[in-house]
Amino acid sequence: MATTVKNSAFVSSISDNVTLNGTNYGNTNAKSYVSCNEAVQRIVTIPKASGSQDFVSLFGANLTPDSAGDVTFSEFKYARITNLDDTNSIFIQLTDQDGSAGSGTVTAAVVFEIPAGMSFLIPSGQFDVAHNAALAGTSYTSSTVFNTKMKVLALAITADVDVEFLAVTA
Repeated sequence: MATTVKNSAFVSSISDNVTLNGTNYGNTNAKSYVSCNEAVQRIVTIPKASGSQDFVSLFGANLTPDSAGDVTFSEFKYARITNLDDTNSIFIQLTDQDGSAGSGTVTAAVVFEIPAGMSFLIPSGQFDVAHNAALAGTSYTSSTVFNTKMKVLALAITADVDVEFLAVTA
């Protein structure tokens, strides 16, 4: 089957501004990607964690996507996760596994709090939380081996929380 989707440019821009004592601080920065070929966007309710509820999968990035919420890791360029709640935080977990059958044990995971009304950006699928260079305070090199898949999950602790995510590939 030949695709009818036409690649397009994607632009993300961040603008911040605060005035203190009459002086303006802030800036606007933009990043463009050409030839984007896929966008996944959803609004989901993350249920309040209970004894049987844990992190809820938002999307994955792996070598060969095997579900509607997955994208191809090598093509992953950007993701934004926005907490749509006006009161409660959510927690986002990034792991080095995609959750597919046989994907093995998570060897790297990091969790970030996203306060109410705030967004979290993932500018690359590659991350490392336990590399010897980082632990020793030395430099990363081009030979540093990063993860080759990623799973993004969310956890709500105090109440159900609505979350929007957008993932883009090129």
